[in-house]
Amino acid sequence: MVATPIGNIADITDRARQVLSDVDFIAAEDTRTTGLLLKALGIGNRVVSNHKFNEKHREDYILSALADGRDVAVVSDAGTPCMSDPGGIIVRAAVGRGIGVTAVCGPSSVAAALSVCGFVFDSFAFYGFLPRSQADIRRRIADAARAGVNVSVFFDSPKRIMKSLAVFAAEAPGARLCLCNDLTKPYERIYRGSPQTVLDELSANPSAQKGEYTLVCAGLGVEWNEGTGGAGGKSGAGGAGGAGGAGGAGSEGGDGAEGGTGAGEDGEGGAGSTSASEGGSGAGGKGSAGAGNAEMGGVMSPEAAITDYLIKNGGTIKDAVTHLANERVYKRNALYKASINLHNLLSG
Repeated sequence: MVATPIGNIADITDRARQVLSDVDFIAAEDTRTTGLLLKALGIGNRVVSNHKFNEKHREDYILSALADGRDVAVVSDAGTPCMSDPGGIIVRAAVGRGIGVTAVCGPSSVAAALSVCGFVFDSFAFYGFLPRSQADIRRRIADAARAGVNVSVFFDSPKRIMKSLAVFAAEAPGARLCLCNDLTKPYERIYRGSPQTVLDELSANPSAQKGEYTLVCAGLGVEWNEGTGGAGGKSGAGGAGGAGGAGGAGSEGGDGAEGGTGAGEDGEGGAGSTSASEGGSGAGGKGSAGAGNAEMGGVMSPEAAITDYLIKNGGTIKDAVTHLANERVYKRNALYKASINLHNLLSG
């Protein structure tokens, strides 16, 4: 499985070049695209097609060649195979027959976008290409929010990116985006900010419908505080510090500076303290979401807001959720998930 450049041919590795030269043939997502790459590299190897419409049909042909002792390189048009690209069917079949599969590492638009996004994280979720319809995009956003992972990565096409961003602006206006366009190419551009800010900047760009897009999104389903490192995640992600202080990491977490809450040790998330002025660290709760504490410098996490309401007003968690939902500061699904986290923390 050979990774190829996502735009800049200089990113090809020496090992990838050698493998593409030495194998018996190359199975490519698009023989024309790969042919241009091989020509630029001075490689004259044989290329056969292996795309999403014929990969199942190609399985027998490629597996037969491998069984005969031949070596085959699988490539996509750009980046690493199997990442929203063909290759998975061949790998599964080869593994099932006891045939060795080797990764020839190299460029990946997912890794590249994450490396420049500016979000501090220790886990992420990759969802591939965003769906075409607005209803399906809304469902995908909801799925990502329910997953409880702070950073999500999506692909999108230049023809649909405007529509997709409009849905993000409506469904997740408080999220933070890093939208990468044409990474490693001469006209590479990165947009940062809220969904509406990014949409406005993209709308003003006459060349917006050129090049593929990789979208990194932080704060779906949780409150993401500008400049604090973000809200806490589930099972090992540290709560973000309030008032500019970063929270602890998933293992051996500590107190966030200036009123931030830290994560508990060994994958235990920290629950938020009541206010930024009080400071204090979170209480560890296994499997619970780390809650960033930030009355100063941002909006409280849902867990901290529920706790704050109960301390000040009494009542039940349900009462707190109903009150906070009516104030429309938090999304109801985020409050519901926070209430479950707090219930698990208190009952554990």
